[in-house]
Amino acid sequence: MRPDNIKSIFGEYLTLKKTEYAILLNGYWGSGKTFFWKDTLINVVKEKGLKPIYLSLNGVRSIDALQQQLFIKLLPVIGKQENKTLKHATTITANLLNKASKAFIKIDFSDIFKGVSLDALNFDKIVICFDDLERCQMPFKELLGFINEFVEHKNLKCLILADEEKIKEIKKNKDIGYNSIKEKTIGRILNYEPDLETILPHFFNRYKENRECFSFLKNYQEYFLLLLQEFEEKNLRIISFILENLIKAIPEASTLEESYQKEIILFTIIISIEFKKGKLISNQYQDYDELDNMLSYSYSIMDSITKNTNWEDNQDEKTKNAIKEEDDLPARVYKLYLRNRITEYHFYPSIYSYILSGYFDQELFKKDIDSRVPKESKPIRDLQQLTNYNFRKLDNAIFLELCKNVLENAENGIYSIYEYERLADFYFFFSEMKLIQLTEKTIHNKLFEGVNKAAKRKELNNHSYDTMQHFKVGKERTKEIRNEVFRLHEGIKLSNQKVESSSLISLMRSVGILEMKELFKKNKLNEEFLLQMDEKEIFNELISSDNEVIYEFNQNLIERYNYANPGSYIRKDISFLEKLKGFIMSYLENSDAEMGNLQRLNLSELKTNIKSWVEKLAKTEFSV
Repeated sequence: MRPDNIKSIFGEYLTLKKTEYAILLNGYWGSGKTFFWKDTLINVVKEKGLKPIYLSLNGVRSIDALQQQLFIKLLPVIGKQENKTLKHATTITANLLNKASKAFIKIDFSDIFKGVSLDALNFDKIVICFDDLERCQMPFKELLGFINEFVEHKNLKCLILADEEKIKEIKKNKDIGYNSIKEKTIGRILNYEPDLETILPHFFNRYKENRECFSFLKNYQEYFLLLLQEFEEKNLRIISFILENLIKAIPEASTLEESYQKEIILFTIIISIEFKKGKLISNQYQDYDELDNMLSYSYSIMDSITKNTNWEDNQDEKTKNAIKEEDDLPARVYKLYLRNRITEYHFYPSIYSYILSGYFDQELFKKDIDSRVPKESKPIRDLQQLTNYNFRKLDNAIFLELCKNVLENAENGIYSIYEYERLADFYFFFSEMKLIQLTEKTIHNKLFEGVNKAAKRKELNNHSYDTMQHFKVGKERTKEIRNEVFRLHEGIKLSNQKVESSSLISLMRSVGILEMKELFKKNKLNEEFLLQMDEKEIFNELISSDNEVIYEFNQNLIERYNYANPGSYIRKDISFLEKLKGFIMSYLENSDAEMGNLQRLNLSELKTNIKSWVEKLAKTEFSV
């Protein structure tokens, strides 16, 4: 139920005359029931001219203990006492408490309140909130009977906060019939669902005095909400823990580009949740358990999602991604958080260790940032100073000097190819606003020439490329530059791939077994890896190699296709495999008796395997 509706129902309850029941606010641990009482409902009580009292039942073991706590809570709100005994008791208690605080006198509260009854008090102007019902140590029948005496016979307005699921999980509560017992005391149950959109700003306000942190949090409020909703995380204690962890990183992170800031937020949220849920423990702060290798490890996690299912299995996404008992931590993290965000994930050792150990190593975090973010030369600093929305603060002369230098650097191909769309966007704007004396066509030509010069360095940045791809629709006027960047990226990638693919031949010739295994492992999900190889050249190398090379080549391919759905990722391998199989078949059929028996065996097994791999690739193309 929405908090506004609960507030309305509770307000109406307070205005009713002679009520004989309590209201129970039900919600899971950490959902924010106590926060909702203290932040919202307590104000409703005060607006009605009533006096709120809050009492936690956590650890309370007896009626006597509960009465004593109630007396202490009632002392500040007692007005004119209707009972001389109560007045006398409260005076004695106040004096004794004062003396005890000064002289460390031990007080036996049962003696103090002997002969004093709560019946003497008028509850017309009082509202009591009992919290943590499920944590109470006394029998529920006895507790609810005690509360019922006041709500039924004294018309006390009473709110009880509880997690009913936890209560029902306890066997003794099932045995005594909790559901039937509560009916006499509790007249209405309101199921509380926290409204994160309303609550999150309250949490951010805790850091209002730290302007840098507060500004950072406010700037990413929508992103926070998006992730929390996506991960179905509503536990306010966990959310509070996330913010406490993130605050440490903000001073250093606030100077980074948005994509890196979002990486840090995403990573902090994931590790904080897993730690609070007990999936990570403190003594693991130096054991990363493959969380630092999620991108390359993800193929085996994808494999675990579809393992033991038919290739044609059409399970829905929720069923496929269900957490299983046998799932290890990386599989759990991938399924819960990264299936659609794997390219946005980066492992930060300093943040991981801090969340698990409680110690934040500032220097280690700086090293994490330095290794993640490219080093800044003067041209890069000039670029960043000019192409952000604070350029309006620059001195006129400095602005014009930066415009001149940055455009010259861009034309000469100094910058990464991924910067040229941003350059186009800003320079087109400068031209449109008459801030520089260059036409859009002139700017376009200079940047087009520059991005092609930059591409000759063959530098790839998959993070930058993935970010551009994530926001596929750019501005119309930068479309040509954007498309050119995409074209150049793919060209560089293909060129680099050809070089890497060709290295397999060298490794086969030098019998570099371990290096060959690492090469295949690195390119396990790379659909261009085999596509860029010359099948005839590979075949010629195979038949002239030792048996060990043929065997290991076969084993590496076995490992390449040894998961449930390879066709979803590397279906392009079919072309290479079909041609290679053709060469091997022809060789086996036409070779003379001089071929060694072991070579024939190895090649025959490879041919048979290729046939099954091709079938598997074809059948699993659309399995994910």
